[in-house]
Formats: sequence, C-alpha cells, structure tokens
Amino acid sequence: MTLRYAVYFVPDDQCSLAEFGQSILQRSATGQTIAAPAQDHPQRVALIQKAQVYGFHATLKAPFRIAKGVSEDQLFSICGQIAKRHSSIPLIGLDVLNYRGFCALALPTETAVIQPSSSGAAHQRVSALALDCVLALEPCREPLSDQEIARRKPDQLSQRQREHLREYGYPYVADQYSFHMTLSSKLEDRSESRLSYLDWAKSYYQTLVCEAPVLDRIALCVQPAEAEQFHRVKQWRLA
Repeated sequence: MTLRYAVYFVPDDQCSLAEFGQSILQRSATGQTIAAPAQDHPQRVALIQKAQVYGFHATLKAPFRIAKGVSEDQLFSICGQIAKRHSSIPLIGLDVLNYRGFCALALPTETAVIQPSSSGAAHQRVSALALDCVLALEPCREPLSDQEIARRKPDQLSQRQREHLREYGYPYVADQYSFHMTLSSKLEDRSESRLSYLDWAKSYYQTLVCEAPVLDRIALCVQPAEAEQFHRVKQWRLA
C-alpha cells in the first residue's frame, strides 16, 4: 500500500461553495456520499468519475509520496506553520470556466481582485500560498522515478514545466500555477455536451453561491492506495 498526500484548499463543509462542489462530485471531503443537485445534468455522473477520486478541491501541493523517515506528524507541523504565515483570501471573480478543456471554477486573471483593504490580486496571493506549500513540503517528498516522469508525458509540456516536473514532481507550480477547482473530466472540443454541461454548472453556481467564496483554510489529504479516493485528514485555518 502506497500512501500519497496532498495539500488542498477544501472549503468548509457548511458553506455554499462546498455544497456546490460536493453535490456535483457527490462526495464530501471525508468520502461520504452527498446527494446530487436537484436539477441535475444528464451527463454529470459520466463526467465526474476522475474528479471524484480527488474530491472538490484546489491544489496547493500536488499529490506526493513521503520520503523515507518522514512522518505524518511532520506534515501536520509544516502545514500548521504554513497556515500561520497566510491570511484569508476572498476569491472575488471565481466562476465556472472552460479551464484547459475541463469544466472548473477558476479565477480570471484580468478580473479577479480582492477586497479594497489589500492591493494585490487574489490569484497572486493564492499563488504565493501554493508556492509556500510546495517549497515547505518539498523536503518531505520522495522524488519521482524516471518512469514516473515519463508517464507524465513531458514531451507535451513546455521547457519550464518540464523543469518544474523534475524539481518539484509537478509541472504546474510557481510561475505555471493557476488556481482552479475541477468539476469534470476532459470535455470534447465544440461538443454540445461540453457547452451544455458548462452552462449548467455555471447556472447552478451562480444560483447557489451568492457571495464571493473565501480561501480561509488548507487541508492535508491522503490517498490510501492507488485509485482510491483522497480524503481530508486534517485542516488548518489561515491566520
């Protein structure tokens, strides 16, 4: 059995953002079955199979195996320290988009801004949090083997992404990072099902989530074995 850990933003179970995402994926952060949306999409079940494994989340530190000698308690300690270094981030501008061919919640870079009390853009602060997670936990990560790197199809990545893959075990970090919360598997380009699913998810989101969500916590999640679902082990509120 090979455990994999990841650090995610997993919204509070009681908030409307969690209700939205968990009902679409039909599972909670702890793996419990959740009722489907009342007004469902006919292809939703077929489209969520892969995303359901990971649960409703935004990646901060991509899944990794821990290095020899590293304990779960060490991961807890590092995550707690990270949470103390960052404050809550209002995700103004978050909306359902076609994100790299997937249906996902994402932040449009040009329009995503945070509250007037702060001068930075939401995506910049989220990127800083994600980079902190990547760097702080990097000493705990077991490096990928050459075979594992090959399975990630580096020939389809940019030079910068290939460098990140070798250095951090994941191509979409640092300058390549983009906050998103996946709601489907890959959608076929220009297909009617893609357009209708995107429209359905967007309408459902705008009906259910009336205020800008807030990234106010980080969670350590674990996958007990390959193909099993990730579930939340522990979470920390941001400072």
